[in-house]
Amino acid sequence: MALDIPAEDRLAIQDLMARYAWALDTGDDAAYAQLFTEDGVFVERGQPFKGRAVLAEHVRELVAVMRPGNRHHNTQLLFESGDASRCVIRSYSTHIFEPEPGAAKVVRMQGFYRDVCVKQEGIWYFAERVWDEWNTGSLAAYRVAGR
Repeated sequence: MALDIPAEDRLAIQDLMARYAWALDTGDDAAYAQLFTEDGVFVERGQPFKGRAVLAEHVRELVAVMRPGNRHHNTQLLFESGDASRCVIRSYSTHIFEPEPGAAKVVRMQGFYRDVCVKQEGIWYFAERVWDEWNTGSLAAYRVAGR
């Protein structure tokens, strides 16, 4: 697939990723699930969570075990392929954590996402969002083909 994604779609996808982080970090399970297609899937370390009801439940489970103070960051979006209706993106992921209110913030995890985003009725959604930790021993597998 060629890379032909209009600027307004790129901005909408950046907004989708920001909404993802805000929903996750504020524990808004309903908003989180609505960012995915009806049959959308989030895969974390090889474990899939498919469908909006399952995705919302996953966030509720995370919130039950995570203390407040988490912040997830998606950066350096690399549009690998796509058009105005579907695209594949890679991005970095950093998870900042505040162990106690007012304590120094720490980087808890660093990883990356591989996303398949689709546009349905004018709105961008995640059809698939795969997250995994960055493995320095696998750098060759992460390389991006030049243009």
